[in-house]
Amino acid sequence: MSGSRLFIRIDDYEEICKPTFLPKRFQNKLDIIWENSDWYILENKISNELPGLFKPEEVISFLEQEKLVGTIAHYFDWDNVDPDILIEKKEVGYSIVDTWLELNNGKAYFKV
Repeated sequence: MSGSRLFIRIDDYEEICKPTFLPKRFQNKLDIIWENSDWYILENKISNELPGLFKPEEVISFLEQEKLVGTIAHYFDWDNVDPDILIEKKEVGYSIVDTWLELNNGKAYFKV
């Protein structure tokens, strides 16, 4: 994985990310890369540079419309994957994605 971006309301960030709630080593790796009066976009780079930030206002607008606290985007560097850990399966197996969508009425997210 190359890293993650967290889209979160400022009020919720201040509540969730209190100094005693997150390990200091993790909190020190979070950088605020975008903000407006109500939202932060935080970035946690693990290895490489992440793709450019595209239309953050549209993502924030969607989160507000759906009344969501936030979301997280993970970025994977598929060119840097160890081929020994990739296993080709000939049969359809258990899929977390399919099960999640089935349990959540076809939606990829849930409201809290």
